[in-house]
Amino acid sequence: MLFDDRFERRPRRGRQHLHGAAGARCARYTQFGIRMHRSLAARRAGEDRAVIGRAEPLGAHVHLRGIAQAPRATRFVTNADVRVVVGLAPLMRAVAEIDKLSDGARTPGITASFDEVTDMVTPNANADVNLRRIRGVVWKMEDRSDTGCRLTAPAKEAPGKLGEILALKEGDSWALAVVRRMQRHQVDETTVGVEIVGRRLVRVLLRNWVTPSDSARTGVEKPFFGIYLPAHPENRQMAQRSLIGPDERFGTGGMVELDTGTARYLIRFTQTLERQPGWAWTLFSAVRKLSS
Repeated sequence: MLFDDRFERRPRRGRQHLHGAAGARCARYTQFGIRMHRSLAARRAGEDRAVIGRAEPLGAHVHLRGIAQAPRATRFVTNADVRVVVGLAPLMRAVAEIDKLSDGARTPGITASFDEVTDMVTPNANADVNLRRIRGVVWKMEDRSDTGCRLTAPAKEAPGKLGEILALKEGDSWALAVVRRMQRHQVDETTVGVEIVGRRLVRVLLRNWVTPSDSARTGVEKPFFGIYLPAHPENRQMAQRSLIGPDERFGTGGMVELDTGTARYLIRFTQTLERQPGWAWTLFSAVRKLSS
């Protein structure tokens, strides 16, 4: 009987059975495919990161005109009521707690500067409106971490924009924070996510620096207030001292006089950490101590 090779079980044709030029071409095609797959995967990952970066109002080392945001830390449920004062001018008046100071504790910078309530907060505005802004409102703190917290605010009292600066008071302590996220879940409530930039802070009096030769020709400008954040582990800039104040007064390289109430210093702004409409945060260096 003749053997019919049509029915012979033949080996499968895979790369292991290819030899010579055909085998080499197959290997090259396989390696090319692997490289293409890896390239496309890396490109997709880069696009995803770019999309996430655009969606976040403030990503790591990406700033709203100036500040690198701290990474999110472990959060803890809080459910506590906190006093909130929104806006630089009202919070500077609020954190000073002027109403609680005795006459002996009121420094010359506070008592002899100018009428804070009517002139500092909102010029030409009704004093009652200013006082309400200084008293602030009560929001609920839903959870907290070392770097920030999540608050629930009535929709009508929520900040108008991201980057707004505010002060939080829980118990007897004030903290300075910046609005990073906002989301309205209900018609009458808004969730506000804030980054804490300082827990150790002092209000100080500042004046534009005028050289003695120019003082006779230049009119006397009104002083203004700022928030001094010392180098401290509880502050965002834990290794460097910084100031927060009106954005139009805080220009890199500019010099101002800083009055703590007990001493006066000439300082120079060295680096802007964040600049928003209405306020700026900058590092500074002391040039020299001024005579009282």
